[in-house]
This record gives sequence, C-alpha cells and structure tokens, in this order.
Amino acid sequence: MQRKLTRFGNTLMLILLILIIGILILRYIPTDYVVYTPGPAAEVGPMVKAEAGGVDKGRFLLTAVYQSYPSLYRYLQLKLDPYAEFHKREEVFAGETEEQYTSRQQVNMMGSQSNAIIAVYEQLGISYKYQDEGLYVQSVLQDYPAAEVLQPWDRIEAVDGQSLLSYEELRQHLQSKQAGDVIEVTYIRNSARYTADIELRQLPQDEGSEEEPSIGLGVSLLVMRNVVPDDERYRVTINAEDIGGPSAGLMFALEIYNRFVPEDITKGYTIAGTGEISPQGQVGVIGGINHKVIGADRSGADIFFAPADYVDEKKGIYIANYSEAVKTAERIGSKMKIVEVSSLSDALAYLEQLDEQQELEEAA
Repeated sequence: MQRKLTRFGNTLMLILLILIIGILILRYIPTDYVVYTPGPAAEVGPMVKAEAGGVDKGRFLLTAVYQSYPSLYRYLQLKLDPYAEFHKREEVFAGETEEQYTSRQQVNMMGSQSNAIIAVYEQLGISYKYQDEGLYVQSVLQDYPAAEVLQPWDRIEAVDGQSLLSYEELRQHLQSKQAGDVIEVTYIRNSARYTADIELRQLPQDEGSEEEPSIGLGVSLLVMRNVVPDDERYRVTINAEDIGGPSAGLMFALEIYNRFVPEDITKGYTIAGTGEISPQGQVGVIGGINHKVIGADRSGADIFFAPADYVDEKKGIYIANYSEAVKTAERIGSKMKIVEVSSLSDALAYLEQLDEQQELEEAA
C-alpha cells in the first residue's frame, strides 16, 4: 500500500512539473496579435500646469485603451475576457515598426495638446503666437544614405552639434554644404538619443523646375510648434507621460478652460470623455470608444463625452462613436450619462446648463 501511494505521489509530482514547464514555455511563445482592453481613466488635472481659476469640486478624466502584445499563454487568458479585442499585428502597424508606431503616437499626443491649448485660447479670446519647437521625420527617401539611419517620427535634435528647432535653421546650416559632404546628426527615438554621420545628396527636382538643385538629407520633415500666449498668465504646459495618440484633446481643453474661468465648470461631477480636437475646437472621432466607456465606468465617472458619429455618404464612410458609446454603456449596465459632442462649445454648453437643471430639481 505504501509503495502504491509513493508511485501515485511521484506521478502527481511529474504531472505538476510538466504543467509548470508547459506554462513557462507558453509564456515565452510570441503571438502575431495586438490585443486591446479597457485602460485606466486618468485624472487630467495633475497633467496640466497652468494658473488655476479656483478650486475644482469635480474632476476631468481622460480615457485610454490598453494595448498589449501577448505571449501564447496570455493570449489564451485574454480569450476568456469578454472585453478583449484582437487584431493582427499587420493590421495595426500597417508597414510601420513598433518603434515607429509608438513615436507617431507620441507626436500625435503633442499635436493634440497644442490643439487643445489653441482651442481654449480661441474660445476665450486669448492672443497667442507659435514658436518652433522641433523637427520630426515624416518620411525618408529609400535610395538616400539617411534611410540607413533615420526612421519616420525620429526627432532631429542637432546637426554638427548645432541645436535645431525649425526647418529654416536646418536650411541655413546646409546652404554651404555640397553633395557628398557628411554631417553629424543627433536624433531622438523613443526618448533615447543617438548620433550618426549621414552623407548629403542632391535632392530630386520637379520636372521643368528652373530652381538651383538643393542639397539635403532626403527626408520629409514635420515642424512641431509650441503655442505661446502674449500674456504669461495664460501659459500652459502638459505632461501626459507615456500616454500616446490624439484622443485626449477634448479633455485637455476642458481642464485648461476650467483653469482660466472663475467658475468651476465641473459642478462637482467626475467627467470622463474622449475625442480628438482641432485648433478651431471641433471634436473628431477616435478608435476604441467601447473600451474607454468601460474604463470610465470603472473609474466612477458620472458623465462621458463622446464624439458624434462620423458619416460621409458620398464615400460610404460611417464611424460610430456616440452610438457605440451608448450601446456599450447599456451593455455593462452603466449609470453614466453619455453626452454627444461635436465641438468644445457643445461640451461647455452641456456643463453650463447642468447646474441650472440641478437648481430646478432642488427648487421642485
């Protein structure tokens, strides 16, 4: 009997050992999937540095989608999550590397911050100007030496040790150069700084052009501009850390607006939302709104601002945002009020009347 128990114990230990080894192996087997799940809803206030207009009774939350690249083990776990959304890597990256995708999202975030600041300045009549802040690579000609070094969304920080903030500064530096000359380029990729020597070449010209051939790196550049108010009291800086993409624009704008007006537009509510914003204050559609609604609900939001659905009948394009947000809130049993917005003015108008409705309820 003792011998049988010993054999059984040994067999059980062997099975457990095999299971443990199997799980460890599965943890290191990659998959070809990108998985989206509800991300956290983060308070915007601590991210924004500006002169406050008063004490906020409520708070604004930006919403995010958590993006992961699971191992086979994690993939099998996520298959049990009803809110997990699976996409093939090639669908997400569309020819980009993961580094390029991440850099592009960071650039989009910086653009959304500038747009949010401008939208508020325009709404309140605050005068401002632009200040060049940096050069970003948009594309590289593949038959040029720069293609072996630079990638889309790298930031060119300096050339031959000279700091660069604008295209004009780069153009002036290259005026004395000739084809075949080598320059030292310092660039930033994913917060890491690199330096490399790159040979200059004659740039292609349009057919029939009578202009003198120019010399360059063979890259298309995007100039990032900072927004500077004429009155320093209205200067705004935003630090969103590792959050990427343009979809936090509306919530940044609402937080900034609340800093520059005497009343508290939150009215004591926790207000979440999403939406890309233009300098004119128009709110555009975004992706992953179902995940953002779930994240906002989990964070205890009372109100959720959702971009209006986008419809282009001529092109046959329909992107659901507001309608998808309503469906998701109903599906999870959320008590959040889903509010459709097409502009910053829409969101402000809703918040302005919210207090009046409360007063009417109290009076009744």
